[in-house]
Amino acid sequence: MDEALTPEVLDALRATAGRVDEQIDAIAEEIADVLHREEPDLRDDPQTRVVTSRASREIIRSFLRAVRTGHPIGTVPTTAETIDAARDRARAGQAFLPLLRLCHLGHGAFLTTWERELTGLDLPKETLLAATVASQQLSFAWMDNMGGQLAQAYEEERKLLTRTGEAQRAETIRAILEGGGHDIDALGRLLAYDLRRHHVGVLLWTTGSGDHEELAAPLERAAADVAKALGGGRALLMWDARAVLAAWVAVPDPEAASAAIAQLSTKPRADRVSVALGEPSFGVSGFRSTHRDAQDAFRVALTAGRRMGSIVTYRKVELAALLSDDLTRVRRFVQGHLGPLAVDDDEHGRLRATLRVYLEEHGSRVAVARRLGIHANTVGNRVRACEELLGGELGAQGVELHVALALAQTLGAPVLAVP
Repeated sequence: MDEALTPEVLDALRATAGRVDEQIDAIAEEIADVLHREEPDLRDDPQTRVVTSRASREIIRSFLRAVRTGHPIGTVPTTAETIDAARDRARAGQAFLPLLRLCHLGHGAFLTTWERELTGLDLPKETLLAATVASQQLSFAWMDNMGGQLAQAYEEERKLLTRTGEAQRAETIRAILEGGGHDIDALGRLLAYDLRRHHVGVLLWTTGSGDHEELAAPLERAAADVAKALGGGRALLMWDARAVLAAWVAVPDPEAASAAIAQLSTKPRADRVSVALGEPSFGVSGFRSTHRDAQDAFRVALTAGRRMGSIVTYRKVELAALLSDDLTRVRRFVQGHLGPLAVDDDEHGRLRATLRVYLEEHGSRVAVARRLGIHANTVGNRVRACEELLGGELGAQGVELHVALALAQTLGAPVLAVP
């Protein structure tokens, strides 16, 4: 840090660092809100928002440490998570400038908060002015240092990818997904993957921490496990974003693959790698459509807050995937048709689960009791409770009630009312 700063200014900067540190989680959330609002290319899904907030928090902490310890800003290393973000952009074939724009947006939001806390110290005017100027100089130097490190990491990763051929493979896959490429055999040779087969699209992700290599290993092992379970050969892999791995498995028997997908979904993974699976589909068009299936299942899993290690199949969440693009409208639909039954607690959850099976079994209490492992009298009591909450005969509710129950089961808390 600048040795010319007076003791009064240094004390003011350190006091401000303390005030910021006390509310760092809230500040990181504010910055994440700014980034997602101002940068249209930043994906606005639950996982990306968590990553954005966490990265913002760690970057702020690195600045606070420099202020408190007096270390020169130019020697402060950028957080590993931020460096990984630059490398991931290179792997995904994305431009570097949007990442730099995010840094500048975050810097602006942070500086506003910092100056607010500095002003709150009630300093003499001369000290406040000097501390404000020093804060701006330090934060811009910090941002310049971070931008340089990110640019270096991005360029190094880009060159590495060029040497290994991963960039060419990713570019070829993206071209196929976007509808390009007509020589199927030539594309297959480039990818070392047979496109004239049935394919199953897969997305794998985790919330673990660490660098790319540490995160890649469990995801790639999980992809190999899935490919083996589906009866396919080696999976075709492409990094979609940080800690998200896209994969395709060419399967010889689509019916057997469908059965394997259903079996996989019954048991979560112990390694906490989550998996989204598309439906088996044929040829190049199937290569695209099964990937979209996996993306939709991934989106539903994040929206519903599925626990890590879950295996989510498009077949089981298809209805929610089709209807949940606008979560506000889905919430209104579910709560509008379930009324008092749309409460997010265990009691109402049991009632909804019983009612859903009751409707599927066409009102047979015995069949419901058998499926749920409860007594037929318990079924009757729960059904009567549902009728009272819904205010009428269940048979008169129509298909909307079925859909609302299915959406409530799949999406859970995001579409239910707080108890």
